[in-house]
Amino acid sequence: MPYSVIADGALRPSGFAPAADALSIIRLPIPDPGSAPGAKAAATYLSAPVSNSALGPPRTLAILPGGSRALVLSTRGPAPESAASIGDLPPGGLLSLVDLSGNSPFTAASIDLGPRVSSLSLNRAGDLAVVARSTPDLNELVFVRIDPSALSIATRIPFTDVKPGPGVALGSAMFSPDGAALAVTVLGEDAVFFLRLIRDQGILGIRAWGPPVRVGNFPFNGAWSGDGRHFFTCDLNWGKPGAYDLINAPPGGLSVIRLRDEDAPESAHVLTSQVAVGVGNEGLAVSPLGADADHDLLAIGNLRRSFLPASDPRFTRGGSFNLVTVDRRTGEARVLGEWPCAAGPQGLAFDARGEALLVPDFEDGALQVWRIAREGASARAAFTGVRIGVPQGPHEVAIIP
Repeated sequence: MPYSVIADGALRPSGFAPAADALSIIRLPIPDPGSAPGAKAAATYLSAPVSNSALGPPRTLAILPGGSRALVLSTRGPAPESAASIGDLPPGGLLSLVDLSGNSPFTAASIDLGPRVSSLSLNRAGDLAVVARSTPDLNELVFVRIDPSALSIATRIPFTDVKPGPGVALGSAMFSPDGAALAVTVLGEDAVFFLRLIRDQGILGIRAWGPPVRVGNFPFNGAWSGDGRHFFTCDLNWGKPGAYDLINAPPGGLSVIRLRDEDAPESAHVLTSQVAVGVGNEGLAVSPLGADADHDLLAIGNLRRSFLPASDPRFTRGGSFNLVTVDRRTGEARVLGEWPCAAGPQGLAFDARGEALLVPDFEDGALQVWRIAREGASARAAFTGVRIGVPQGPHEVAIIP
């Protein structure tokens, strides 16, 4: 899709050539792009046609253990020939298992989970995925069993903690690092619900794990800390689902929740910190720091208002990202700074050592490579000048170590 679609909804503006959705696999290391202004690295990449979507939280791509397979969730169906606007896209719910092992990646299996899905998460073992889904009449968690070349629905569990309706939707459902718990962000309730996963003789179930925790408005995206002791939400301050206003939204926020100890049933999860970040803060990446680190390092990708026409007085050139550090002992968050970057940096990702940050450029069809220098509990970012050329509209990126 063109980047301007966020502002005007037009899928085929004048001069834009539509193309089919795809998954690109970029081979590392990245070649030197040279010193010419705006040069893009001619990286070697493979491409596979896979239905996906830039509409929804950037939580629709997951790499299975071993790196030879990927899961891709499509939140909208492919555009019909007659489609002219976002409203013409059919609701989607296709989950695809993509084989990345050879030089010709292909879809090994797919399953239709039903319309109005929002996010995908994979457990640590790589044998179970959870997809959040909301319709006007039902909020549910769909658990999908993953076999080497097959996908099947393990169970569908209605999310009954909130009443369904036009003002309520599940934002994201994310497995904890050990796969034993789930965190579910709920739009319209501005809260995070925590659940324990129950497995009994092949039967899956869930039970509440403490009371829900109120966070900021429109918690669109969420992620766990590496040690599983904290959960983070990106609070976009867009208003109510179905009537939200991303164009005129104020700066967003980051909320930090400290999880109670499992052996302390009388204690509750605690909101430990809230800080202000950039406008349109859809992106959230957690650096893969070691278990012995004192702080977590987060990158928050902000759309700002870069999708508006340049003639609009609210227009900003490009997006930005914040670096935020969170004390693992106290849960206190501290914003280290905001760096202007590519337009549409939703699905950004740290590399395997946390020393680089890949930032999608939705508008220009590229990935920016930023260097991250950590200094104790602090960190700073610097653009390397390297841009990797990819097809139009990259929405999410993941690293295979």
